[in-house]
Amino acid sequence: MAPAPIDPRIVDVAEPQKDTLALPAASRERLVKAEIDLSNGYPYRPSRPLYSDDVYNIRNYDRPHVDPGTRADPEKKALLSAAKEVIHLTRHIGTEIVGLQLKDLTDQQKDELGLLIAERSVVFFRDQDLSPQQQKALGEYFGEVEVHPQVPQVPGLPGVSVLWPALQATERAASYRRPGGASRWHTDLVHERQPAGVTHLHNDAVPTIGGDTLWASGYAAYEKLSPEFRKIIDGRTAIYRSAHPYLDRKDPEAGPKYIEREHPIVRVHPATGWKALWVNRAMTDRIVGLDKAESDVILGYLFDVYEKNIDIQVRFKWTPRTSALWDNRITIHNASWDYEGSEPRHGTRVTALAEKPFFDPNAPTRRQALGLLGPDEIQDPSSVTVSGDVDAISELEAVLNEKSIFHRHLKLDVAYHSNHMKNVVEAYFKAIKTIKPATTAIAIFFSSVTGGIAAPADLGPAYWVQNLTSTVLFTNALGKMCADGESRPNMLIELGPHSALKGPIRDTLKGIGPPTAKIAYARTVVRNSEPSHSLLNAAGAADGKRDDILGTMALFSNNLEPTWRNIVRLDDVPWLREQRIQGMSVYPMAGYLAMAIEAAERRAQQHEAIFSRFEFRELKVGAALVLTDDVDTEAVITLRPYTEGTRGNSDIWDEFRICSWNTKRAWTEHCTGHVRVRINGKQQTLVSNVAETGLKHMSIQTKKVMTAATYRIDTQNMYRVLSGVGAGYGPCFQGLENYFSNPHHSRADLYLRDTKKVMYKEGRMELEALYMPTMIRSLIISANLSTIPGDFVKAWCVGGPSLSTPQPTKFDLWATSQDSTEVLINMEGLILTPMKDPNADSGGDVAELCYKIEWQPLHDDKAIAEEERQEPIDYINVTLWSPIVNGIHTKDLLIMQYGTPDGSAKWLSEAISTETTNWKPSIYPLGEIYSCSKHVVVLQTGITSLRDLTVDVFDKAKRTLLNASHLLWVYHLDSPDAQMIVGLTRSLRSEGFGRIATLGLEAKDIEKPTPAILAAMDALWPVDGERSCKELDFRACGSDLVVPRVTNDTVANAFVHKETHEKTISVQPFYQSGRRFKLEIASPGSLDTLYFADDNVGMLGDDEIEIEVKATGLNFKDIVVAMCQLAQPWLGIECSGVISSVGKNVSSFTVGQRVVALPEGAFSTYALSRAASAAPIPENI
Repeated sequence: MAPAPIDPRIVDVAEPQKDTLALPAASRERLVKAEIDLSNGYPYRPSRPLYSDDVYNIRNYDRPHVDPGTRADPEKKALLSAAKEVIHLTRHIGTEIVGLQLKDLTDQQKDELGLLIAERSVVFFRDQDLSPQQQKALGEYFGEVEVHPQVPQVPGLPGVSVLWPALQATERAASYRRPGGASRWHTDLVHERQPAGVTHLHNDAVPTIGGDTLWASGYAAYEKLSPEFRKIIDGRTAIYRSAHPYLDRKDPEAGPKYIEREHPIVRVHPATGWKALWVNRAMTDRIVGLDKAESDVILGYLFDVYEKNIDIQVRFKWTPRTSALWDNRITIHNASWDYEGSEPRHGTRVTALAEKPFFDPNAPTRRQALGLLGPDEIQDPSSVTVSGDVDAISELEAVLNEKSIFHRHLKLDVAYHSNHMKNVVEAYFKAIKTIKPATTAIAIFFSSVTGGIAAPADLGPAYWVQNLTSTVLFTNALGKMCADGESRPNMLIELGPHSALKGPIRDTLKGIGPPTAKIAYARTVVRNSEPSHSLLNAAGAADGKRDDILGTMALFSNNLEPTWRNIVRLDDVPWLREQRIQGMSVYPMAGYLAMAIEAAERRAQQHEAIFSRFEFRELKVGAALVLTDDVDTEAVITLRPYTEGTRGNSDIWDEFRICSWNTKRAWTEHCTGHVRVRINGKQQTLVSNVAETGLKHMSIQTKKVMTAATYRIDTQNMYRVLSGVGAGYGPCFQGLENYFSNPHHSRADLYLRDTKKVMYKEGRMELEALYMPTMIRSLIISANLSTIPGDFVKAWCVGGPSLSTPQPTKFDLWATSQDSTEVLINMEGLILTPMKDPNADSGGDVAELCYKIEWQPLHDDKAIAEEERQEPIDYINVTLWSPIVNGIHTKDLLIMQYGTPDGSAKWLSEAISTETTNWKPSIYPLGEIYSCSKHVVVLQTGITSLRDLTVDVFDKAKRTLLNASHLLWVYHLDSPDAQMIVGLTRSLRSEGFGRIATLGLEAKDIEKPTPAILAAMDALWPVDGERSCKELDFRACGSDLVVPRVTNDTVANAFVHKETHEKTISVQPFYQSGRRFKLEIASPGSLDTLYFADDNVGMLGDDEIEIEVKATGLNFKDIVVAMCQLAQPWLGIECSGVISSVGKNVSSFTVGQRVVALPEGAFSTYALSRAASAAPIPENI
């Protein structure tokens, strides 16, 4: 049979390839038995359409569709009674029917099969003797069979597609990293006008190992969403695309494009009437009406709900001659390629197209329809469930409404544990009367039927009938269990679909009194959580061993981004209760550091790295992690290589991020920063003199603090004062002894406390300004710190807050060992921020989130200069000067040229020799002389840039940059390429490679660069004993230098604040050129939500006039409208003003004329009114 398009109207086609792949033996046997003609090759490939419009128009019209499931007996007796066995594979999805042949089903059984598929999503039949012709006939019963325009078919049977991964691999090679087949989550044919309904896949050849297929339930995925989130997506539509792309006839050179259709995100199945989530990662492209970023976030979350909740999935192991029938309207599926093509797999597929997708807002979810919304029989001291006759319940509801008592009407078909159940007592008893209870038991059974202990022999049929009809006595049974001191349990573990009993349990234990305070509670399954995780958490709680601050490695962790998860409970780490800020237990910053240290150590051990210290930088603390006894908190820490700008990931720095989640709030980020492990001195040989200088500086600073801090502090009184003002620290946090201080310096002995000895203490008073740590610029912690309780270190601090005007304050802290000057902890740039800012109420509402770089004069900012004087010296000029010449120290200065010589090197050398006496300059090409421990000035001339590097020049530049002890690279600002050196030097500095500075010259300074270069040299390498400048990036402004400063971007902050706050108020003039306003109310009924918004004026009608409003009358009707007591879309019914425009039919008024009018909205800059509703204002008024 010659290839042809599936639709004769399609003429622009591509001829298919000729396949010669050998059929699996089992597949050939089935096809031959069915008398399929294989003489012209297998499979048959139709001619592939070239253009998308041809494919789009295939079946592009509405067709009637009646789902067979709508005709079925809800109990499905004809189908299920004929089966030998019915096996439900999971609670939510998947059923296997044993003992039936699909080819022999009656029409009634087919209808019931359709309903079963609609309810269970996918149904399996093994050992089927089924020909492709019989498979197609069954598909036609469920709807119009889809004939694909390019997928291979069984010869002579259009609509019976061939699924043969080995054949597909001839077109698209498959590998372990890029699996073949349908190994991705998807739904079939979503681009059709009426997409796929029931698909029937019959596999006649399957691998012996692997090759499973997974399905996920759209019903259950939708039910996983919160009710509020469902409101966001209900009724919305998305764009769905085809699996194959085609050319655009109007623009074929643009390349292949996918066919797109718009369908609802949530659809309703016509047979069940239940809502289902209908998206898939492969073919749902975007949500209509949303920006791409918004759409991506929502769709990404929906995809994850579908794919990551394994409790709503079924994984099926194929055997030869097995059929699977699933409903594409309520599922997604994924074919596992774990067999990697090592064995043949072959099957035939028939897909019946269904109705056009629709959404019904009144449709129920599956759990609503089946009465699975949760137990309604729970009783506890603070709430009660009442069941009974409808009239009685309605009467009770009216009384509760009258008394404003909170209640909820449970929409259930059956009132369990009530007299209503007596209607089924007889049948129920008859069904279980032969069941004999056990005579002995190893557990004690506390009955919620009797409220006490029930013996094993009591649990006969009569007991379970009583359980069906009597009141639940849960409180009585739990009270009985926990009241006896000798048999009282240590922990209560709830086995159930979610933590429904947590509230009743806590209320009951609270009612019993203090003796039950130590009884722990754990739940085995948590709604919307991975069951394996919650089970492990319950097991960990029962085991009682939770001493790992990181917790366990997350299932989604990987070597590149290791992630740990931990459940933080105050009962497990009771010493955390001892830090209480304003009466709340707040996770300390030291806890974040401990987590990061532990994670970095684990990572270092994984790479078998030897280290002696931990280094941190750019530590930031955001939202506080507040811990409470009634809520468990999940803490997550993630490490990943730090991205150094645009040049890739750092090899030594890791970025860590600590977040948390609990049931009272969403995910919150608490702490971020960079961490690495180091060997003292080993990784910084090129700048070892800096390390030595740093030690000397710390020794000087320590002596300075020792001299300045002489006032002895009564530490116990200090802790009492702190507790009184809202910062309570218990014994585990009271580590300071021998404490001395002055306004800007302090020192003490810092003891390591034993956290096993926990005492509880709290107090609360109002505090004008309480300072909390929010940022640390850099931190180094030695791995040799003692962990023995009772040991101590010497702690030193420089910095002091302003008590009169609280504001973020910088401190430097370090700790030395007891008997030496070895620095064990060095913390620079600790920022303490006041929790309460008294200026916040006077215009400080706009958060400082945005910053910008401004180039400011180097020596003209007094605040910065003061800051530099108080900070530790990062770098001190440690130049080893050459011997004295004529009584003056001299030092070699290498002037190197990169690029074509232009004479600037000679001018600079002459100027240095003439104007200074401390430098001995010499000129060389870049890299032509060894520059180790030398001072180097590199002149980048002309248009030369790093873009022009050759291998030889790169090696020379690398030697110079890495070997020179001090280097200044001079470049031209008028060449963007020339500025590439700035990024390179910043990257080198971030990796610890010495003092590399840059100087940019404007065009006007290029001819006379010497003053700027000398100024930079004087700032970087002073010869008069002054400390060197901390800045390393300069630009010239004549002979002056400017440096980059990070400043607050007030304009951007105001914009962000306005865009992220719905009710942002900004003072601005009411009359603005080209801008119109109107009065609106955000919440009708709340007059305090009135505000002015931009007025988008529509077209002026032919009989209308436009008035520039000068005065507006306030009427009672306006109040009624604003209070939402009268439906009217505008505010204001009368105004006066000047006509600014008239319609073409208006002849009684002219532009500029004063009028009074009754417009449609008068509280606005401009108002529209019918001309008949306006009157001129006399000239004498």
